[in-house]
Amino acid sequence: MVNNHQQNDNSKRRFISRRTYLRAGLATVGIATVPATFGDSDGVARAAPSPVPDPAPADSRIGGGNQYERKVSGGNYTATTKNELLDRLDHASNGDTVYIPNDVSIDLDSTKNIGISSGVTLASGRGINGAPGGRLYTEDIAENDEPVFEVRGDGVRITGLRMQGPRADYFNPGDCQGQNGLDCRDSDAMSKNATLGFFILGSNVEIDNCQLYGWPRAPIMSGAVGGYAVDTHIHHNSLHNNQMEGFGYGVVVTVGNPTIEWNYFDKNRHSIAGTGEPDCSYEARYNLVGPNTVSHAFDMHGEETGNVTDGKQAGKTISIHHNTFQFSESYVYDVGQEAVTIRGVPSDKAVLENNWFYHTLPDGQTQPDDTNVDENGQPCRQYNIPQDDWTNVEFTNNHYGTDEPVSDIGHPRSDDGALTAEVGTVSQDADTWQHVTLNNEYSNPVVVMKPVSQKNGENPCHTRVKNVTSSGFEYKTEEWEYTPADHQPETISYLVVEQGSGSTDDGTVFETGTVTTDEALTEHTFESTFDTKPVVFTQTQTVNESDAVVTRNTHVGTGDFEVRLQEQAANPNAHSDEITAYIAIEPGRTTLSGTEVEVGHHENVTDDWTQLGFDGSYSSPAFVADMQTINDGDTATLRYKDLDANGVTVQVEEEQSGDDETDHHGETVGYFVTSKNGAL
Repeated sequence: MVNNHQQNDNSKRRFISRRTYLRAGLATVGIATVPATFGDSDGVARAAPSPVPDPAPADSRIGGGNQYERKVSGGNYTATTKNELLDRLDHASNGDTVYIPNDVSIDLDSTKNIGISSGVTLASGRGINGAPGGRLYTEDIAENDEPVFEVRGDGVRITGLRMQGPRADYFNPGDCQGQNGLDCRDSDAMSKNATLGFFILGSNVEIDNCQLYGWPRAPIMSGAVGGYAVDTHIHHNSLHNNQMEGFGYGVVVTVGNPTIEWNYFDKNRHSIAGTGEPDCSYEARYNLVGPNTVSHAFDMHGEETGNVTDGKQAGKTISIHHNTFQFSESYVYDVGQEAVTIRGVPSDKAVLENNWFYHTLPDGQTQPDDTNVDENGQPCRQYNIPQDDWTNVEFTNNHYGTDEPVSDIGHPRSDDGALTAEVGTVSQDADTWQHVTLNNEYSNPVVVMKPVSQKNGENPCHTRVKNVTSSGFEYKTEEWEYTPADHQPETISYLVVEQGSGSTDDGTVFETGTVTTDEALTEHTFESTFDTKPVVFTQTQTVNESDAVVTRNTHVGTGDFEVRLQEQAANPNAHSDEITAYIAIEPGRTTLSGTEVEVGHHENVTDDWTQLGFDGSYSSPAFVADMQTINDGDTATLRYKDLDANGVTVQVEEEQSGDDETDHHGETVGYFVTSKNGAL
């Protein structure tokens, strides 16, 4: 069986400079399909080189490992030798997992161009009971730029592995000298040491929870010119000791727009390098760059043939936010070293915001100004530009110096922004207060418990919550004062989240907290930076007044929202202040501790029953929803029925204390759904 490998035309892959190398070799990718090239080893175990200890923080989700949530513990196929690995990958198909046990080391010797088919996962169990993960390694110093793995399949996942290259130390491959290698042009020596780990050409490829080190060129290269502008997701990895002079990258972005997040970088020449191609972009967020760097950490090369007037083009869009750079000098050269270098003009822009730089700024500066654009040792440097000021480079809300900034600047801290949460569903007679015991341990949780089903009574009702503690809360089904107090059992789901802010494994931003509200609209500003408008769920947490009350949300944006209380229309007096909880989550499908959840919107929900379909399928779903608008001021809440794996029917239910009319203008409804009850 052919293993999805491609012939490399090495006669066209000569090396003139680092940037030219990155372009010239990749332009010839993908000519013919051939089997993998094998080395001399038959896969029999032999003495292996010593692994390099993992420098990623053990008590953090950054860099993966023990605290990472999406670990893999087994698969359809198991491989313990090289030959078994090649055979299993040959036979694996969409949905299969090829698993390398945690105590196994496999010598790949000089084998190159190993393919992985679409939808296949290559995995080990890094972080399970403290395990380092199964190890793949090579001591082969490549004579050309053939990768060990050439991943052309779409939807491939590579997770939980150690991948060790031939040289983890800093070395200069030739006789070239010069600070930070800028004068190094020993192309022959570079080409003979250009060992590459994973070359990603398929779309929607995910590399997570891996330890990747010892690669003179890079452990990961994403994309290639000529139709391979891919969107690789590189997250929760420890990428370190990739530090050969001239190359020595953690991640190379050729073309495309990968997301690079929640990684730990240290002892790389550049942790991220972009080629500068017109369609080269990347987003780097929530990363921690350690104290040891050879040269600048995040990079975009300048391209000679760009379309920016009188300067080199440095890629397209570079988004660098919520990272921490724990250095201000090169540990090799012992000189001041910038954290980010843009070697030309991005055709769109480079935005640096909410980062923590250990560098200090000159006196009087609160952000880099035009006096030190092209200067070594600053937080950021730009050159190959038509004038002496920042060009298509923006700075917003960064912190400079070693003193710790507020929690929303720099890499996630304070339990790394982990989302401590759980969901549950109750179905019982709840006219009186009932107690719920929580599964997780919390310090200061908030509870949202809405909407109520509509199956056992037509009287309008909603849920009231009180006595929220670290271990539980109380709730009851509350009818309006004009209706009888007795209500039959209904089904209600609840969402409990620890107060704070952060993001999920894939970068979905969330924030929870409380605000004191009454019947006037209260504006609340988020502490977090939401890229898209979140869904906001609110619920009173106190009973400071016995009159029935609900919350209503409106004007939800990326920076703030408004919330108010509503009593029944017939009540003449205002309601006392109540503590109201909010949970704000960016919409989309994400994963919490291996459980998929979905957050979304549905517009124009009225008093008529409206079908709301889910994007995914959720068995025995827990469903939480709340209105995001006040397009009709009459007191109202949501009700639901016919909840199943694929959707639910919802309506806006008005109370009728003031009149019998229940028509309600269309409102936007936000929802949360998952198939799991219990801790997330």
